Amino acid sequence: MTRPTRPVAIAAGVIAVVLVAVVVEVLRVHGGVAGTELASSWQLLDLDVLEANPFGGVWDLHTQPPVHNLVIGLIAWSPLPLAGTVFALYVASLAVMAGLLLDLLVRWRVPLVAATVVTCLAVADPSLLSTIRIASYEIPLAALVVGFVWTLDRYLTTPSARWLAILVGIGIALVMTRALFHPLWLAIVLAVVLLARRPPRRQVLAAVAVPLLVLGGWTAKNAVLVDSASLSSWTGFNLQRGVVGPMPETAVDEAIAAGDGSELAAVPPWQSLDVYAPWVGTCRPGSSAPALANPTKTVGAVEIANFNDECYLPLYRTARHDALTMIRREPGRYLADRVVALAISHDYTPLGHDGGGTSFLGEALPSTSWMDRLYSVLMVRLGIDVDASGWNASIFGDTLHLHLALPLLLATSIVLGRAILAAVRCWRGRAQPDRREVLWLVSGITVAFVIVGGDLVELGENSRFRSMLDPLLFGLVAVAVTDTVRWWRARGVTAQ
Repeated sequence: MTRPTRPVAIAAGVIAVVLVAVVVEVLRVHGGVAGTELASSWQLLDLDVLEANPFGGVWDLHTQPPVHNLVIGLIAWSPLPLAGTVFALYVASLAVMAGLLLDLLVRWRVPLVAATVVTCLAVADPSLLSTIRIASYEIPLAALVVGFVWTLDRYLTTPSARWLAILVGIGIALVMTRALFHPLWLAIVLAVVLLARRPPRRQVLAAVAVPLLVLGGWTAKNAVLVDSASLSSWTGFNLQRGVVGPMPETAVDEAIAAGDGSELAAVPPWQSLDVYAPWVGTCRPGSSAPALANPTKTVGAVEIANFNDECYLPLYRTARHDALTMIRREPGRYLADRVVALAISHDYTPLGHDGGGTSFLGEALPSTSWMDRLYSVLMVRLGIDVDASGWNASIFGDTLHLHLALPLLLATSIVLGRAILAAVRCWRGRAQPDRREVLWLVSGITVAFVIVGGDLVELGENSRFRSMLDPLLFGLVAVAVTDTVRWWRARGVTAQ
């Protein structure tokens, strides 16, 4: 890799200063990793289980892909302070993401000043930073997403077994961390990449075989362990919240009365097992492993449900069946609800709020930061109120209050539209498609899987799901604007 030029080095220095300022501000407003949030996170097994045996605990995990739990488990097992080390991991991920994004934009011929500003904005994004406190995985995923596109750019420029191996490795890491990155996503993007450059047969076989072995092996493990041949067993509850929840209560009642749906459809998901006693009865887990047999985990004086308990598995299956049933019975309403989900995906989420407050576990909530004040100007918002009073199970009360961020919606539209154009151009030049068109196509597929794909099943946390794409979205819009300006100037010169 060549040494950066002096202007690029100065730009990197500016970004580093902004990153330090962001980290200091996050800590000042109490936006760092909260210990109780880490311990109570739905995404994590009981920290005591992970600390005692990270690999054994993760082996028993079936609710979601394993990488996030494994990383947290290894940190908990080590002598390092857990919350502080996780926070350091997030800061390192921001730094890696920023460095790769700047280099990618420079390689895509975005003016250096614009590339620097966009990268600084990505580092200071309140929606992304808000996930630190809840110890979620969006920031490391944002780094992996940018890293995936950056590596793809390198591979398309100078195809080699090394770059292809790194690309496949990052893709596997994404799928094994976040269920939204479905194996189908990896299969599609790898097909695009392999057709775009057509490497030797041995490299093709390796690029296909390794993901099949890793992802297929973990899926087979779940099938044997808990009879759930998937990377994420709790998809049924996601569907119950995202599909059955916003359905009209009367429609769900009619489905239950007709025998098409179960009475579980009328009960909100994500509750403790005792709420579901009529459906699980005197369930006794077949395993004695704590991750599979303990119905709760204790955080201070609060009992938090352990959704990895084996007794939830029949509930997940029933909920999935109910959701698919309601989609078949009410296709129009399902599609209408996806519009609401799309709006939530582009809802603006600040890092902090005026007045702060405390969480239900007693820790201070973040207060307003300078990043919030900056983005309150940049993110032009449209207030929307959605009547949820007739929903089957609303998590928003009678009214869903949205702050639709119009720049985010525009960014998604630009990226998806440009990806469609790239698909056409790649097809026309399929013998040797242009590198930039392949990059646009893969980026668009990724955005579509996360945002559109997520909106098909979820209605609640869509904004958090989208936040891991923000740096890539910001960068791609900068590329699109730069290309448009250059095209317009060239058009003017030609006209003269």
